Amino acid sequence: MTVLCIWEQLDPAAGSLDDDPVQPGSQFLPPCAYGATETVQIRAVIAGGGAAPYPVVAEVTLPDGSAFSQINLTSQDSPVGALEAASTAGLITYAQHTSLNDVVRALEEDSATVYAGEVDLSFCEAPGDYHVVVRVLSDEEDPAEQSLASIFTYVPTASFEIDFAAVNYGTVEQGIDAWVRGDTVFGTAQYPTVRNTGNVPVSIIITQDDMGLDDSVVYTAKLGNDGTLVTFGPMEEVTLPGAVPVNEATPLSLALKISSGEGTPYGKLRVSCTPVTGEN
Repeated sequence: MTVLCIWEQLDPAAGSLDDDPVQPGSQFLPPCAYGATETVQIRAVIAGGGAAPYPVVAEVTLPDGSAFSQINLTSQDSPVGALEAASTAGLITYAQHTSLNDVVRALEEDSATVYAGEVDLSFCEAPGDYHVVVRVLSDEEDPAEQSLASIFTYVPTASFEIDFAAVNYGTVEQGIDAWVRGDTVFGTAQYPTVRNTGNVPVSIIITQDDMGLDDSVVYTAKLGNDGTLVTFGPMEEVTLPGAVPVNEATPLSLALKISSGEGTPYGKLRVSCTPVTGEN
């Protein structure tokens, strides 16, 4: 039995077979939601006629080369159109001296069968190139004909969420920092927290307006309990020192100091993120 071709894709019901229809090969974005998974379908066409009498498996390797998962593939009644759609999307890896026409002909002649399985990638799984090897577990044939390798990419993606919709500085005395301190417990809105929902560490960027107090306001912020304090003015965009690691939550503490003004001012706080680089 020979592996004619293999590819990785999303569920076609999602509307696209991968997350970058321009680039060849399979690229998948993480779901960017804490605790969620991205399901990747692995498909292969095996020549030999009918269901294979031996197990067909897909071995998936992490970008660092370590083993990730072995999936049992099962035979499917898959139309030729599904193969052609994957080919149009540039997702298919073919065996040597094999073309799309060869595979289509084999399926139409019932001399080959489509096998499929699924692998789940957590929202925080390592980004990079995942290697997939599909094998027919038989000792009776040339191992080179019984396996075929391909690669899919889990795209590095910066994403985060916060557990607060407002920051209440309370009663503020002129010339004294009024602190709202964060914690690591996501869901305590009175203690601001930032949680990483992507698959790369992120830096946090914040901006605040003047709350109607003109130039009489100064802000201070820090990321983490032991983070470095950063002081900034209204509408000044600052990147806080430190990072939010993958699959972790970090306190975000904020302070307001005024030199004049009265009443109950309010304004806007913008929080965003960027991937951590060697320069961060």
